[in-house]
Amino acid sequence: MKKAGTSAWRAFPRHHPVWTTVIGVFAVLVLVLAIFDWNWARGPVQRIVSNITGREFRIDGDLDVDFLPLEVRAEKIYLGNATWSDEPAMARAERLEMRVRFWPLLLGRITLPRVYVDQPWLRLERNADGLGNWVFGAQPDCSTAECARRLRILQLYAKGGRLEVREPTLQTSIDVNFDSAAPASEDALAPLVLRGNGTYRNAPFELSGQVDSPLALQGKPLPYRLDLTARAGETRARVSGTLAEPLQTQNVAVNVELGGPDLAELYELIGIVLPKTPPYNLKGRLSRVGNRFAYEYFSGTVGDSDLSGNAIVDIGGERPRLTARLQSQVIDFDDLSGFIGGNPGTGKGETASDAQKKAVKAQRASGKVLPSQSIRLEKLRSMDADVELIAARVVSPKLPLESMTAHLLLERGLLTLAPLDFGAAGGKLASTVSVDARGAPADFAIDMKIQHVQLPKLRPKVKRLNDSLGNINGIVKLEGHGDSTASILASSNGNLSLIMGQGRMSNLLLEVAGLDIAESLEFLIGKDRQVTLRCAYADFGVVDGIATARSVAFDTTDTALLIRGDLSFKQETLDLTLLPRPKDMSLVSIRTPLRIGGTFADPSIAPKGGPLLLRGAAVAALVAIAPPLGLLGLVETGPGKDTNCGHGRPEAGKERPPVTAAPATPKSKPGKAS
Repeated sequence: MKKAGTSAWRAFPRHHPVWTTVIGVFAVLVLVLAIFDWNWARGPVQRIVSNITGREFRIDGDLDVDFLPLEVRAEKIYLGNATWSDEPAMARAERLEMRVRFWPLLLGRITLPRVYVDQPWLRLERNADGLGNWVFGAQPDCSTAECARRLRILQLYAKGGRLEVREPTLQTSIDVNFDSAAPASEDALAPLVLRGNGTYRNAPFELSGQVDSPLALQGKPLPYRLDLTARAGETRARVSGTLAEPLQTQNVAVNVELGGPDLAELYELIGIVLPKTPPYNLKGRLSRVGNRFAYEYFSGTVGDSDLSGNAIVDIGGERPRLTARLQSQVIDFDDLSGFIGGNPGTGKGETASDAQKKAVKAQRASGKVLPSQSIRLEKLRSMDADVELIAARVVSPKLPLESMTAHLLLERGLLTLAPLDFGAAGGKLASTVSVDARGAPADFAIDMKIQHVQLPKLRPKVKRLNDSLGNINGIVKLEGHGDSTASILASSNGNLSLIMGQGRMSNLLLEVAGLDIAESLEFLIGKDRQVTLRCAYADFGVVDGIATARSVAFDTTDTALLIRGDLSFKQETLDLTLLPRPKDMSLVSIRTPLRIGGTFADPSIAPKGGPLLLRGAAVAALVAIAPPLGLLGLVETGPGKDTNCGHGRPEAGKERPPVTAAPATPKSKPGKAS
């Protein structure tokens, strides 16, 4: 059955006068529209846009419309800014060309197959209250989704574009130039190439890279690709990957590479408190879900150390909170110096920034060793943290460290490291540290237990110690206050205590310490021998930054060494006297006390003034070595083992029983004190 409409049109032959009339009217209409001056429509268009946005809108150039195909061209377009801005314009364009599909207009929809913008300019900014100029005073009647359905742009080209971003409260001012690049295919959208500079958080800023066309954001968003490289000051970042939902900032996942001279500089850029570090390079995956930003599966280097793990920053609470679980196969110990306000090593093969090298040079010139750089207490109060770090190996040329385990907690300005443990010389340094930055100056406390540190591993490169034997134990307890490591130690109170039980070591080391020239030469020319170490201990009391030797001795069957005096954390000076007490006879000996003086940076040792004391084995009879009883509890003995600490002078060739309940030691040979 034929449709009625079709029959009606077929009632008119092809050359019927009706067709001639319709075609003629259409041709006249096209001719009129083609020669019509469309500038008369500028007023109505300007009023419509101004009413929708609540801003002044103008077309200061020509407005023209072409048909077959339908195209609209406008020149010198202007959109006003928010009333609070000192810049009158929010957007401008030298020329705008739009190709329009006619038939969707009849359905109330606008389809633009092609839009070309020449020299677009856009300014985005916030005021002091955080209000953005993209929030308009009046809104369109349709919802965002409905408006998106009514307007569809198929291709967008921009030439000579410029975007200005202004954030005065963040001291940020960025200018970005952009141009459309050629699309990958006929059906693909034209990406934007970006090049920008300015300041970000008051640091010089640069930006370059490529992003997908903004059209990928309209309607149902396409996966949005981006590859951007930015630099703020000396901090570098590269962001690459695909955003599944570009306009939904609550769900973001991109690859991020970070590099710079010091992780602490990120505080000024993103508000995250991190310690001072040497130069770093890290790669990982950055994601956001709600208020949680995660930097996951990252790996790279910090100074001469490797670092990997996961870190999460939650901004939903009263303060940002950092949670991190970190691992390292090898940590260079001086890369951790930033935790105490110091700088990394700057010697040959060490990684350090130019600023850190200058700081180390200035520190050396000052003649000081203890880091004096102030700790910014407000940083510790600005966020919370829960960070764990496990290092399988620690490299430290000056210290016998082997491994590290640390757990840092920061809550409302109270920082604790519990534990802060190091494997050291076959033993362990088990510590807890606290820094209370809730007031000013900060209060500091450290409680360290030195457990089973093995004497031969203290300095593995010293061959004379290789055959030595003995375990060292001790306690370090200090409390102080200040805003730097130097000021904290200068005000510290507490004690430093070490003890070593029975062992053995090189006799040459003892002879040199006692300046016994004849025997030292004999051992150097001939073969060194081992002597029995009966006991060694050091007990220093610290009061107001002065560590005084309350009882310090090193006792062997060959020699006893005693130390008296003090050292000052305030002045970084040494004033100690080493008293050698030989237990044998030597033809050429200098048995005078030795003074250990100078500074921490430049210590010195020399014979103390006064008459030289020539002594033989008889002097040993006057020496009684007995450490404080409190230290004896630090020495762990097994069945049948004697600490040999606490002995006095033998009587009539007999040993006095030891303080510990262990079997007595054998009698000494004649002429030797045990």
